[in-house]
Amino acid sequence: MLVAGTLERRQWPELDEEEFAHQVRERLAAVDLELVGSGGRWLARPAAAPDPDIAGFEPTFSLHAMEQAVVAALYLHLRYLPRQADAEDGGDEPSIEVEELIRGFPGHNRTYIEKIVLGHLRNAGFVRRESDRLYAGPYLGALNEIEADARAQEALGSFALRRYLQRRAQELEAEHAPD
Repeated sequence: MLVAGTLERRQWPELDEEEFAHQVRERLAAVDLELVGSGGRWLARPAAAPDPDIAGFEPTFSLHAMEQAVVAALYLHLRYLPRQADAEDGGDEPSIEVEELIRGFPGHNRTYIEKIVLGHLRNAGFVRRESDRLYAGPYLGALNEIEADARAQEALGSFALRRYLQRRAQELEAEHAPD
């Protein structure tokens, strides 16, 4: 069942028992998968990134560039930044307003992002929507934190550098502009 979907954690308490979970982990490891608990669900994720160049391989689903960008923004807001802020003090679950997420993609069609992209990511289990807020779904929480955090740090560094360079260019333009 874990290969075909996710399991609700409270319906499968035996997966919290070490002996049973160990057996499941061994069986999943035999097919290069690992057991992950995330977002109140159990799921199996690849132990390593699959090689898309293997003959005959077709992923169950794939994300196009815009969906990947939205997943990256969601990961930053719902996983990476809350951990950096040490938000795991038992407070509210991290979330972001839909409008705030969409503002991060200026020049893109709002309806397309909200209805199509977020709809696909919701159906795929990356995000869940409650009213006008977005929360991490089981697949967003199951991303490999080490790799995802390294990419998040790189993206934030690039973003901060880009913002600094843009601000500095504007300052230089203002200094050298004819009166």
